[in-house]
Amino acid sequence: MSQPSFRWYRPKNLADASQYLRAHRGAIPIGKGSRVQKRRKALGEVVDLSNLGLDYIDVLETVEGKEVFLGSTTALERMETSEVLGEFAGGLLRKAVRHTLLRGASAAKATLGGELASCGGTSLIVGALMALNAVVRLHKGEVVEFLPVDSLYTPEGELALLSGEIIEEVSLPAAYFDGRGDLLFSESFPQIALVIYLKSVRGICEEINIVLVGVCPYCINLASVESRIRGRRWEDIEVERILKYDAFSWEIGKESLSEGQILELRHLLQRGLESFFA
Repeated sequence: MSQPSFRWYRPKNLADASQYLRAHRGAIPIGKGSRVQKRRKALGEVVDLSNLGLDYIDVLETVEGKEVFLGSTTALERMETSEVLGEFAGGLLRKAVRHTLLRGASAAKATLGGELASCGGTSLIVGALMALNAVVRLHKGEVVEFLPVDSLYTPEGELALLSGEIIEEVSLPAAYFDGRGDLLFSESFPQIALVIYLKSVRGICEEINIVLVGVCPYCINLASVESRIRGRRWEDIEVERILKYDAFSWEIGKESLSEGQILELRHLLQRGLESFFA
């Protein structure tokens, strides 16, 4: 069977890119064209977004903190060295990017948009963005839509975007800037990771988000226990209570988790939470 002919299209703007993608449903949007030169025959048709001004890390100062905006063609390498991402939530997203690069991000995942589009919904970066309640700006031709990161994927882990829809930007809410976040890895099950984020204001705990990565074909938000713990000080929150609050949510992934994995994850989460509260 002959390979499809290759075409490299450079749109004038996002509207042009969206229109082209709708007309050429097999075309693939990319952010760093020079990285796929060797894969031309395999790709067939490419829409190069690298000249549309989407490579940026912008900061907006607000009364709640720094709101951060990430263009979809921003390189993961740039995010990994960003000072503002090192400050945001204790560097949670930057840690996720660093681990992704250490694991060998492929050419298709060299940018933020490429990672979101090709990871299948199971990614440390997606997990960190979910824990931070990040918002995606989705360009849909004539309109723009804002949606949470997990809305990009189907329950089967497939990208849920329609033809012509383009990930334009991801924003990190300023309210999450001063929280603490970390990645927790299991020694027994290295394919599994927990992303944890704790938000507080002047020592008062407001929110705890825990995301499971690497078991199902999508990240699972195991616990968002804001309503149960709001108003408590850090030292007043018992780890066992948090584990109990998310007991129902653990059932979401039970079919994909063995009893040993569930036990290991609970121990991992407990150790991680205790280190936060120490």
